Amino acid sequence: MAANRWMLDAAISPESACRCGHNAHVHAHGKSCTAFVDESKMKYCKCEEFREASGSQIQTQGDDMAKKEKSQRKKSEGRQPRLAGLVDSPLVIFMTTGGKEYKGTVLTSGMIKVDEKEFTSPSSAGSYILGNDKKGKPRQVDGWKSWTFNKDGERVALDTLRGSKSPLKVEEAKPKREKKAKSANSSPKPRKPRAARKSKANGAEAVSTSASQQEASA
Repeated sequence: MAANRWMLDAAISPESACRCGHNAHVHAHGKSCTAFVDESKMKYCKCEEFREASGSQIQTQGDDMAKKEKSQRKKSEGRQPRLAGLVDSPLVIFMTTGGKEYKGTVLTSGMIKVDEKEFTSPSSAGSYILGNDKKGKPRQVDGWKSWTFNKDGERVALDTLRGSKSPLKVEEAKPKREKKAKSANSSPKPRKPRAARKSKANGAEAVSTSASQQEASA
């Protein structure tokens, strides 16, 4: 009761808000705020004296909290698991890198669980396995190709689950037309010697000249 005496003297309600955002009743004797800002690390509010917040400040604090919650919702929204609707029961998947095999599980929700961590896409789960590069950035990988699962006694790429809707599906290469083999009996036509071709051309030119002269004399 003595601890709350200061509120009675100041005619302040225990639920009155301080500028730090906490109510009056957590301010010991109107001084230090005893409210936790991080309970896991035992961190208290740094406010050293109760100062009643005005209506506008309270509204501002409420708006800030609303914006923060909205921002957090936006971050979580739109991250629909890429494998949602593709499995009816948990599916064990595998990824091999650096000579070591890693396991994961595709849950019925479509989330991928690896080492008690959950991922929304095969690629993010694969990046977790590969770790960070020298610059501290996550290594990138195409998880649809890197993760595999057992099907009909063999390992197939996780992309198989997407079937014909897969953007990775490649049309089978069209068979190349075989060139017709040349007959063993066929032989190339013999080419006339260059001198003979030149002689024939000169003869034809002489005949043409002679004919022109005869026409002129006629």
